[in-house]
Amino acid sequence: MSELRVNNIVGEDGISTPTFTKGINITGVVTATTVNQVVSGVLTATSFSGPLVGNVTGNADTATSATTATTATTATTANALSGTVSVNTTGIITASSFDGNATSATNLTGAGSTAAVLGINTSGLNDTKLYLSGNAAAEIVTLADGANIVPDFTTGNNFEVTLAGNRTLNNPTGVTTGQSGVIFVKQDATGSRTLGVQTHWQFAGGTAPTFTTTANAVDVIGYVVYGPYNIACTTTLDVKATS
Repeated sequence: MSELRVNNIVGEDGISTPTFTKGINITGVVTATTVNQVVSGVLTATSFSGPLVGNVTGNADTATSATTATTATTATTANALSGTVSVNTTGIITASSFDGNATSATNLTGAGSTAAVLGINTSGLNDTKLYLSGNAAAEIVTLADGANIVPDFTTGNNFEVTLAGNRTLNNPTGVTTGQSGVIFVKQDATGSRTLGVQTHWQFAGGTAPTFTTTANAVDVIGYVVYGPYNIACTTTLDVKATS
């Protein structure tokens, strides 16, 4: 028999679902509206509207969501993975965005565009250190000049400000322990601008330096946050081209 077409299969009473104790082996193509039982071979469909809860060993092209997919070989050109891929994703997942949690993925080659935090070597993600081939950079955030300068540490690691008057560097907001960076303090073309600092900025011996007041001078404050109210600082004064 080359082809069998059946609208429905029911039990002996005409109502219940029958049980096939030895299974049904199909070597051809299965065309069905829904498949509610375990499929151990290859299942090809135009779309999968429910979760794929078994082993996905083929290509899941243009999948909208993939929830609890285990040992997936590849999932390519997915528009968005909005579910949770939580178990042994050993292949490469390439997507324009990841809206859910990728808690144990081996490779993420797409853009994690909506991720608030990317954890490396943490208990929640793979215990793998971060290595870079090539350089890495963090932008330099321009601080608003004013009588009181207030850095927001959630906006970056590196900052710069040009003083147009006598100023105070306030304690920063949004502090994260372990954060580090530099602050470039620049004099304007007039110079003679002083800078005081509040108590969370801590310098050697408990004394802040006297910053350079020459016109257009640049001082650099290096910092490491080691507590919510503790920022260890070093200062390089009057940075300029070597003569």
